[in-house]
Amino acid sequence: MKLLKKILIILLCIVALLITVFLTGRYGWKLGGFNACETAGIEQINVEEDHVRIRGFYPGSFPTGFLGYHAEQVDHTLYVGFKFSALFGIFETGDFDITIPTKGTVTQIVVKSGDHEYTVWPQEDEFFVSEAEATENGIYVCLERSDVYSVSWYFENKSGGMTNADGTALAVNKNIYLDNDVSYTASNLERPVPVMLTFSDKDGKTIAHVNLSYDPESPVLTVTLTADARICVNGIEVDELAVPNVYETILKQYRTALEENWSGQQLVDAGMNFMIKDVPAEAVGYAVDDLDNDDIPELTIGTISGDELYGKLIFELYTLDDHGDPVQIFSSIERNRYYYAGGIRFANIGSSAFDDSFATTLKLEGEGLVDMTFTTDPKDYVQMQLVPIGESMENSKTTSENAAEVIYEGEYASHDTDEPMLHIQKNEDGTYSIQIGIYRLIQLDKCVGVDKRDRLEFSTVELGENQEISGTIVLNGEVATVTLYAPWSDTWFKDVSEFDYYKMNVGNQ
Repeated sequence: MKLLKKILIILLCIVALLITVFLTGRYGWKLGGFNACETAGIEQINVEEDHVRIRGFYPGSFPTGFLGYHAEQVDHTLYVGFKFSALFGIFETGDFDITIPTKGTVTQIVVKSGDHEYTVWPQEDEFFVSEAEATENGIYVCLERSDVYSVSWYFENKSGGMTNADGTALAVNKNIYLDNDVSYTASNLERPVPVMLTFSDKDGKTIAHVNLSYDPESPVLTVTLTADARICVNGIEVDELAVPNVYETILKQYRTALEENWSGQQLVDAGMNFMIKDVPAEAVGYAVDDLDNDDIPELTIGTISGDELYGKLIFELYTLDDHGDPVQIFSSIERNRYYYAGGIRFANIGSSAFDDSFATTLKLEGEGLVDMTFTTDPKDYVQMQLVPIGESMENSKTTSENAAEVIYEGEYASHDTDEPMLHIQKNEDGTYSIQIGIYRLIQLDKCVGVDKRDRLEFSTVELGENQEISGTIVLNGEVATVTLYAPWSDTWFKDVSEFDYYKMNVGNQ
């Protein structure tokens, strides 16, 4: 008994010590004030009469949790520093949304750490200067459209942004000064500094963005956003990033596939993303841009617009290796999709079964992605600025007269029971009557399908007007893959489920 008591006491002491160390690491840093603080990526600043709200993120690539902030107000200037830790912030993400109480009017917000400080929000009037006054080293932004609510910038792990305190749109035809911190940074490094500017609307959606190189030898840059979202630097329109020949080869293949309306199997055989067959050709676009500012352009292929399922979807993302060859970073599939979340972030959602799903946010880093261990809300997905891959394709999806007819009719057996559970019959009007049985789950007897050449698209409301089930049937040899969509179901299908059946007979031909 005495030995047991000693062991328990030792264990309790160890636990107490660990708790003390953890709490000290998590909260003790506050004793150091700004000397213990770090800078952060700032996404949004709202200044109110008695408080300031700041939303941001950890700017590094390694997953690091947000511990808190330290703030001091001196007259009308609010100083704020942030603290992150991979160890002591293990239960947190790197994102933060904080509200800081203030006294009186705040005209300037300064991010401060032990060895650095920079302004992220001067008073609005201090931003605007005349053309003749735009001579101080730094970057100036001039807006020619009235729907821009924020301008943000990022360089060398430093970030900032400009918004109006009252939440209104930024003024047009004025030079907005984005402080001179980029000038100091470039001068200290004695080299040009890559800078990314992002222009966003009222809802935070990106209107346009541009990657610049701030050269201390040419210290004054004026960036103009035109009414049609073109960007000019010092009066010269920025050319689109040249498409490397290896990317052009990929794009040419996609152009051909869209123009000729390739089937899913053709796309798979060619090593392409088969999901493009489910999207109108004119809605498939691409962008070549240096997303992560490493001087290597990435190729993004995604949707320009679309429905709830395919809108803002990214099909594929490529970069170049040290030899200049394309490297595929990811490719979406129906159960593992990627959506653009702004900057260098991509939302990743999917499922491995009807009762097992996942969602996370990933950050682009080199030739791979780093899990940021938090989820991006679908309403925060961003429509990437893409250029249509093909032109004049409205009539390109017509069925060729020489194309072989796909015979869907027949009975198909379930792999679970080896019994016929999928029945397809063609009607006189060209539609299909479909019966689908899913072992121990559901029986659908009144599905109506339409031939889309490479697939059947069907739907039914036999379970109720507000419980529509839709889906597709894709025939690959003797195997029919049924994909079901039931947005209202939290228990049966989640967002999407696939079931395979093998053909037992052909039916009428």
